[in-house]
Amino acid sequence: MPQMGLSGQKQMADIFISYAAVNRKTAELVMRRLKAEGYSVVMDRHAATHRATARARTLREIEVATAVIGLWSRKALGDSHNVAWECQAALDAGKLIAVEVEKIDQIRNVPPELRCPASVELVGFTGSASHPGWRRLKLALQRASRERRLRTSRRGLQAQPAPASAPPAPAGAGTASGLSWRLPVAVLLIASAAYLAGAYYFDLWPFPVSEAALP
Repeated sequence: MPQMGLSGQKQMADIFISYAAVNRKTAELVMRRLKAEGYSVVMDRHAATHRATARARTLREIEVATAVIGLWSRKALGDSHNVAWECQAALDAGKLIAVEVEKIDQIRNVPPELRCPASVELVGFTGSASHPGWRRLKLALQRASRERRLRTSRRGLQAQPAPASAPPAPAGAGTASGLSWRLPVAVLLIASAAYLAGAYYFDLWPFPVSEAALP
């Protein structure tokens, strides 16, 4: 069965999971649950490395993902520099979903630049969809999908070429079109006036003229 992305289409990694080695078991449970529900997921397999090539690959995965789930614990935020910078990159891209896998203090344990009061609490998650925090996580993923569609639509509108303006009308075009009906009307009026004048003076006037009106 092919995996489906958040947008309902076949994709590569649609959800990126950032985690510390100490939380790897929870990360795998989250990944399996998401895949079971049809999402496409990739985990940060380079969580323990700091090589430039590994970071570049991770940044690329964050760039193409619809959402980034950052699994937060005291160890992850305190000892794992990878989780901090991955979540920072996701936050800058507007894709971060902060998930607390243990109870943490936002003031004491979370760096100021990453504090996120709307984090999802997934403490004690064992892979079951009945966990109270799982529904909140799915709602956050749906919101991320809508925001991505809006960004894609805006980029599509901005990329469309501006409509070509109509070519200017040739010089004199308006005058010529006006003369096309005005000239016959003028000729008709002049001919009618000439006929009436001749009829009056040469007794061709069809209506009787009273003697009182004659000079």
